[in-house]
Amino acid sequence: SGPIVDLAGAQRSNLKMFAKFFRTCLKRGVYFAPSQFETGFISTAHSRENIEQTGVVLREALAELRL
Repeated sequence: SGPIVDLAGAQRSNLKMFAKFFRTCLKRGVYFAPSQFETGFISTAHSRENIEQTGVVLREALAELRL
């Protein structure tokens, strides 16, 4: 627990939980990078509707995973 400030901290992440989160979002139509060590970005290619739908999916996924 606590902030991640170095590689060792990042390597302690919960790989299985991220995989569940990734699959939960993907089955709802939202694709994130398949590794928790990658970064995602919002761009001008994303519409307001895309961003709002992503927020809905995130809330649903977190609720389903009880996070």
